[in-house]
Amino acid sequence: LFVAGLRQRFTPETRGAIPALWQRFAPHIGSIPAERKEATYGIVLCEAEEEGDGFDYMAGIGVVSLDELPEGLAGLRLPKRTYAVFQHAGHVSTIGATCAAIFGSWLPRSGKHLAKGALQLIERYDAAKFDPRTGLGGLEIWIPLEG
Repeated sequence: LFVAGLRQRFTPETRGAIPALWQRFAPHIGSIPAERKEATYGIVLCEAEEEGDGFDYMAGIGVVSLDELPEGLAGLRLPKRTYAVFQHAGHVSTIGATCAAIFGSWLPRSGKHLAKGALQLIERYDAAKFDPRTGLGGLEIWIPLEG
């Protein structure tokens, strides 16, 4: 899966600014070459060699190719692998509680392990279900697993 979008560094203290990143990205939707309109993605990346407790977050949309991205947009290739997929039915602002349950309860009890690498989590916003104006409609949370 190829994703094109805006990528920014956040810390636990600044993560409240993620909706502003989505607001900056929204005007690009519909004008990106080779865009796939079925979903948008929020992607959390933690590079091991980076200092501090920050993370990168990308607000993006699926694309057929990373060639010819408009200036200012980043491209990312998501690896083919096994993902655990969780439904978040509430308002998008409550996604933190779902993530806390996944990483604090489900993952330790499952016997599964998070895959090694920078990719930590993918939020998938289905274009036919999720309403970005209201923050409702639900979304999926994918976490990459070993094996």
